[in-house]
Parts: sequence; C-alpha cells; structure tokens
Amino acid sequence: MSAESIKDNQELRMTNVLSLRKKLSTIELQSETVRIGKFIEEGGYTKTGPTVTATFAVDQQAGTQVLDVEMLIPLDKEFIPPDGCVCKPEIILTNAVSIRHTGNPSGLQGTCNLLMAYIQENGLQPITCGYNVTIKEPKTPAEVDQMIVDVYIGLSPNTL
Repeated sequence: MSAESIKDNQELRMTNVLSLRKKLSTIELQSETVRIGKFIEEGGYTKTGPTVTATFAVDQQAGTQVLDVEMLIPLDKEFIPPDGCVCKPEIILTNAVSIRHTGNPSGLQGTCNLLMAYIQENGLQPITCGYNVTIKEPKTPAEVDQMIVDVYIGLSPNTL
C-alpha cells in the first residue's frame, strides 16, 4: 500500500439512508446488523450502494470493547425507519481523501494509519472520522482475505 493509492478530492453521496448510531459491543453490532437486514428484506427495500460504517470512539466497559458506531445503508425508496434508526434523506461527504484496503479486515487499521500519515504529511485538516465503505463483503469465511473497503475522511477546505 502506498501514497499513490490515496485519492484526493473524493466525494461520497447517498440518498434514502437508513442510519443507526449507537454505542454497542461487537456482538450487539452483529445483532443490529441482522435486525436491519430483516427490516430491509421484509420491507421490500433494495440497497442502492454499499453499507458504510463510521466509528466515532472505542471504549472499554466492564472488560468489553464498546464502539460508538454509525451504520449507513442507502435504500431504493423512502421508508419509515425501524426502532432506534433514522432516515437521512441525503448524505454528502465532499473534499475527502480516500484509500482502498484489500484483504483481511484485521489489516484495515494499518491502511487507515497510512491515510492519516498522508493527511499529516500534507498539512491537511481532517474534519470527519473515517467512513468505511464496504465494496466487497466476504460471503464465506474463506473469502475474508478478498474483502475490499474504501476509507474516506473529510477534510477542511480552509487553509490556515
């Protein structure tokens, strides 16, 4: 992975977005993902793009890792959100840098570190957390090493 794989002036756009933001353990996050998947399937909705996640903080509570995470799923039509979720008519992230991670998700942090180093080396000012766009999800455990995630971080357009 090199700086050549980092792209400037990127944009992320989604419409009719189902958003869930909560503080959850990884087990609770998996169960919420299943619940939202059932809502989409039973409601006759279709995803119009990849699932996007943003992690705002990671804490330890009673020996368990707790994530302050938002899951964003663009759908094909307007909807009334399920309990605990909201509908965001549009999400636009502009003036972002992005990097693609290909491989096991255990290496994603290293890819994010490369992107943060690029931001620092170029005197850029991040104004969002990283938004992880899952381009290729593993369908089986054997496919986990072929996973593809694009990471976007919004930057301040100001030069100070």
